[in-house]
Formats: sequence, structure tokens, C-alpha cells
Amino acid sequence: MATEDITYVLFENSEARERKKELLLSEINLLRIRRALSKYKLLRSQELLLKEEAAKIMKGLIRKINLLMRTLPSLKTMPKLLKKEYVEKKKESLESFESLSKISQGNVEEDSIEMELRRIKEKLNSL
Repeated sequence: MATEDITYVLFENSEARERKKELLLSEINLLRIRRALSKYKLLRSQELLLKEEAAKIMKGLIRKINLLMRTLPSLKTMPKLLKKEYVEKKKESLESFESLSKISQGNVEEDSIEMELRRIKEKLNSL
């Protein structure tokens, strides 16, 4: 290195100040980027922990649901009276679902009034 010639560049005071400002602004931007990356890493690790917890909870729920499905009686083993009640409830839930889909189409007031009238008539017929 001693044999190499070192070249110097001379800046005027105003130009030197501008370059120093640019250098300091670059450092500020790099520090902001570093801070953002550290926040991202922290948030990402928290997200992964939450996902793992959610997966554990879902597995537990699936196990519980499967246990319930095995222990509860199936429709084949229910008495005929319970089957009728079950079918009626299914029809009511289907009708309510249909009414909800109609409501979402824009016929809110007319459909809801008609559904209420049908339900009242069904209750009267059952009495």
C-alpha cells in the first residue's frame, strides 16, 4: 500500500455539507429499515405461535366432535316419533335458510311477512 498513490478529492464546504447530510439521511433510513425488520421478525414469530395454538385447539375440537359422533345415537336408532320431530325441525331450518337467501336478494319485507304468516298457520294447524 505504501507504493500506491492515494488520490484525494477536494469538496467545497457547501458540497461537503450536502454529502454529509445525504450520508446521515442514508444512515437514518437504514436504521428505520432495521427497526422495521426487527418488528416484522417479532410479529412473525408471534403469528407462528398463535397458528400452532390454533392448530392444537382445532385438533382437540375434532377429537371431541368425533367422540360425540361415536357416542350419540344415529338417526337409524332413534324411535319413529323422534324421527318425525327431527324431520320437521330440518324442514323448519331449511325454510328459514331459504327465507334468509330470499332476504339477501332484496325482498326483505314481503318474504319475512309471508314466512311469519306460514309459521303462524303451521302452529295453528299443529294445535
